[in-house]
Amino acid sequence: MAIPILKRALAINTARTGAIVCTVPSTTEPTGDGCFALDQNFRDPGGKKRLFVKPFGTDADGEDFRIVVELFHVFREGQDSGNISTIYIPTTAAILDCAQGIAKAAGDLGSPKLLDADDRFAKTIASGNAITNISAEVHASNGVAGDGTVPTTTSTAAIIDTLGATHVKFHFDCNGTAGGNSASANCLWSLI
Repeated sequence: MAIPILKRALAINTARTGAIVCTVPSTTEPTGDGCFALDQNFRDPGGKKRLFVKPFGTDADGEDFRIVVELFHVFREGQDSGNISTIYIPTTAAILDCAQGIAKAAGDLGSPKLLDADDRFAKTIASGNAITNISAEVHASNGVAGDGTVPTTTSTAAIIDTLGATHVKFHFDCNGTAGGNSASANCLWSLI
């Protein structure tokens, strides 16, 4: 069994702010920054069916940002190979409000650089806009101790069921919901 390898959702952290506009159904296959086709083996019945999402950003402890995770499913109809219509249907699988912590890379890591010295992993993740994430769960306990405090070196992740999707797309907004805006945002992700 292969070890899941984390990859960046975006090649370079984004400083994008403003409302996230989710995708509408289209006959065009989803592409672009933050969009990935999911491997056929991943969608097979015995294959991997979930995404591991590890948010990070840059700025101070407690600054926050939002990630919206969209999944795409294929709707196809027609009688023969010359007359088949295909539409990619998006579903908002998770809205994640993330607060970054103190835990960050110990200097620039990797050559070429994989993590910047200022990248801070999320210490808490909450469901955005009081919307129940249809296929997501926050891994562990968000690092919150019994007394309600968050240890300074904690980081957390979300696990998202792909529901058989063919593509995943990550959207980011650095205008955090708690009023503390991150300078940039990104996430690491993997199929598990």
